[in-house]
Amino acid sequence: LAHVVDADFRARLEAFSADYDGSRQQTIPGWERFAELFDRGHRARRFFVEMARDEPELMEAFAVGGNAAAETVKARGGILLSEVTQGGTKDGLTVGSMAALLLVGSCEDVALDDQFASRLYTWMLYQPAFSNSARSGPYSVMMKKLLGRWIVKDASVGVTIQNLMFAASYDLDAQGLELALKVLESHAANAQIEQFALLAVGRFGDREHLPLVEKYLRNSNTCGAVQMTKPPRQVDVQLRDVALAAAIRLAEQNPQDYAASVVKSSPYSFFRVTAIAFENSQKRDEAFKRWAAYRAQENEAL
Repeated sequence: LAHVVDADFRARLEAFSADYDGSRQQTIPGWERFAELFDRGHRARRFFVEMARDEPELMEAFAVGGNAAAETVKARGGILLSEVTQGGTKDGLTVGSMAALLLVGSCEDVALDDQFASRLYTWMLYQPAFSNSARSGPYSVMMKKLLGRWIVKDASVGVTIQNLMFAASYDLDAQGLELALKVLESHAANAQIEQFALLAVGRFGDREHLPLVEKYLRNSNTCGAVQMTKPPRQVDVQLRDVALAAAIRLAEQNPQDYAASVVKSSPYSFFRVTAIAFENSQKRDEAFKRWAAYRAQENEAL
């Protein structure tokens, strides 16, 4: 029976694939749901076919959704992680498999255990094959869209920083901003996470986000350190320093005017966190006074 069912599915999949423009109205489980997320064009159809060929069970689960889909992801992901542990994935995952895992796992009605999801997707998203397919492959736009869906959905504390970095690295502006705002508005994160969220808002946001960022200008929690050379000493970076850097960016001000020692760009955030530092408390006080004066001048103009 299993062979008959599989043969029937393969036959329907090939008929669906051959119906490249949809004129024959061929369909297979999950296609209608997928088409709503992307489109019904030829490239989207080819992308869907690759996922269905490589991961037929996952795609059938995608059509059903809910607990059944979650259990299928768990089962398939468990096999993959087991193969990783035993060194059995030398060739890595195919584009179809990676896309199917992201597609099903990012569905709102598919609830996955945080620890399991973190292990599976962290491993997968750091694979060179994923990076290559998302940056320059024929399905790069759709792969990035799937990654964006996962980033927004998976807001668990353990992977928030990583997801914000993925958003910056793959230019997922809307998703990076959405996740960062969730972090800052929830007030449930720690300084290590909040600093990256502030930087993401600084990079992806605009002036309307200034009030939210400015709430952190009084937060003196330490979130990093910089080693100074003259004289040799360690200077702490406080969360309010990062908030000021983000605010300066949103207001399109020059960071050098605010006496920060060094401000360097980063592919993963607008500034390198460890490069936002003041030589001493006097320099910090001067910077915050300058910002207060700038905002007061703006309010007067209004």
